[in-house]
Amino acid sequence: INTLTLLAFVLAIGLVVDDAIVMLENIHRHIEEGKDPITAAFIGSKEIGFAIIAMTLTLAAVFLPLTFSTGRIGKLFIEFAMTLALAVLISGFPALTLSPMMCSRLLKGRGETKGSRLSALIEGGLEWLAKGYERWLRWLIGKRIWVIIGMLLTLGGTYLLYSALPQTLSPIEDRGNIRISGITPEGATVDYTDRYFAEVEEHLIETLDDAVIFVVSGVGSGAFGSVTLQDWDLRDESQMAITERLNREFRGMAEGM
Repeated sequence: INTLTLLAFVLAIGLVVDDAIVMLENIHRHIEEGKDPITAAFIGSKEIGFAIIAMTLTLAAVFLPLTFSTGRIGKLFIEFAMTLALAVLISGFPALTLSPMMCSRLLKGRGETKGSRLSALIEGGLEWLAKGYERWLRWLIGKRIWVIIGMLLTLGGTYLLYSALPQTLSPIEDRGNIRISGITPEGATVDYTDRYFAEVEEHLIETLDDAVIFVVSGVGSGAFGSVTLQDWDLRDESQMAITERLNREFRGMAEGM
C-alpha cells in the first residue's frame, strides 16, 4: 500500500457503487409500477444485467492499458491501474447478485411503505431541487450566449489554476531516510577517502540530532552512507528540506571527493 494504490482506492469509491445504484433504481422502478419486491428484483436484474456487465468491463478497460506503458511511467502507474481496474471488476459481482437479493428483502411494496417525517422532508427537498433545476434550465435555454461565455471563462480559469499548481511526475514521500554517496579521484586510497568522508560524517553528527548515521569508506571508488531521521512528529524539517540543506553545506566540504 503506497500513495498510488491509496489514490486508486479513493477514485474507486465513486466507481464501485455505480453498478449497485443502477440495479437498485431499476428494481425500485418496477416496485413503483405495482410489482412485489421479489418479482421486481427478478425482472429488474434481468433487464439491467447486461448493462452492468458492459459498464464494469468498460471502466476496467479504461484503466488497464496503463499497465502496458513502458519506461518509468509504466512502472509508476501499474499499481494504480491494476488496483482501480480490479476494484471495479470485483464490484460487478455484488451488483449482479447481492444487490437484487437485498432489494427483494429490504424494499417494501408500493402500498406497504409508511412515510415518516424525515422521508417526507427528503422527498420535498428533492422535488424542490428538481423544480429549481427545471426553472434554471428553461432560463438558460433562452440565454445560450451566456452559457458559451461561462464555459469559456471556466476553461480559462481551469487552465490558469492548472498552470499555477506545482507539478511532478511522482508524488514526493517523506520516508525519513537520506542516502549519501561520494566519489573519489581515480586511484585514491582508502585513507584518502576516509579522511575526506570523515568530515561529512562529523558534520552529519553535529547538525542532525538523534539521527542514526551509517557510513562506509573505501568501497569501490568512493564511499556511501545513510541517515535515518527521527519520526515525522519529532522534527520540524521534512526529509526533502534536510536533503536540500545538506547539499548546500556539502559543496564547501571534502574538496577531494
